[in-house]
Amino acid sequence: MQGELKNYTLGRGKLYFDKFAAINTEIATGERYLGNTPAITMTTAYQNLDHYSSDEGVRIRDDSVQLQVDRAGTFQCDNINMENLAMMFGIADPVDQTTVVGTAQTEDFTVKKGLWYQLGTELYADGLGTVSNVSVTVTSTPVTMDGNYQVDLDKGRIFIEDTATDIEDEDVITVTYDVAAQDRVLVVDDNTQVEGSLRFIADNPKGTNRDYYWPHVRLAPSGEFALILGPLSLLMVGQPFGPNFTSSNIASRPVKTKLADEYA
Repeated sequence: MQGELKNYTLGRGKLYFDKFAAINTEIATGERYLGNTPAITMTTAYQNLDHYSSDEGVRIRDDSVQLQVDRAGTFQCDNINMENLAMMFGIADPVDQTTVVGTAQTEDFTVKKGLWYQLGTELYADGLGTVSNVSVTVTSTPVTMDGNYQVDLDKGRIFIEDTATDIEDEDVITVTYDVAAQDRVLVVDDNTQVEGSLRFIADNPKGTNRDYYWPHVRLAPSGEFALILGPLSLLMVGQPFGPNFTSSNIASRPVKTKLADEYA
């Protein structure tokens, strides 16, 4: 309302993202609530070409022409689900995967004491988990686990102990194991920025609610994503396309390496 005074606002609300079906399109797929967003900001920057009079000793600006306007925004989301994590790495959706089942699988490793070795890397880049019935041989001679190696059955990893008596550095060991089916969700980097529409629906404890809508934005990660260091959060930058910006009183037209997995 024009002339509105003392509309002090404590901003709160929910952020929704509608990822387009493909880049360089505006084919909507449906709005997804991103989860808790502790911070959402918008910025506008203008670039002008200034003209200065040289008629006198001190130049004076006597004209200015607007050349460019840039609108952008950032949001921080601490809901670290696989869909949000995927947006950090490209447009690809998280992929459901069920690993192979096998019995008496064998792998050879040239080992050194004090190091870990991952099973299943010949089938999957990050290896296999959920293994059982693990045994080790050196030149066909069985090696007892006690005093020689340790096994992480859930992660499919084997550790050669520093004090191993039956395994020496540069020995070639053969590991035999069974593996169960494992359901997991993968996020794969495809090096393509995510595009879509962004909607903010306000629910302020104080101040007028104003909703915002950006019909076409390109998202990009910004800053650091701390895997360890208190609460996790994703910081994303939105780059709007086009000249128009609106809020609710606003509609706007501004403008394969596996990286993570989640086990069911």
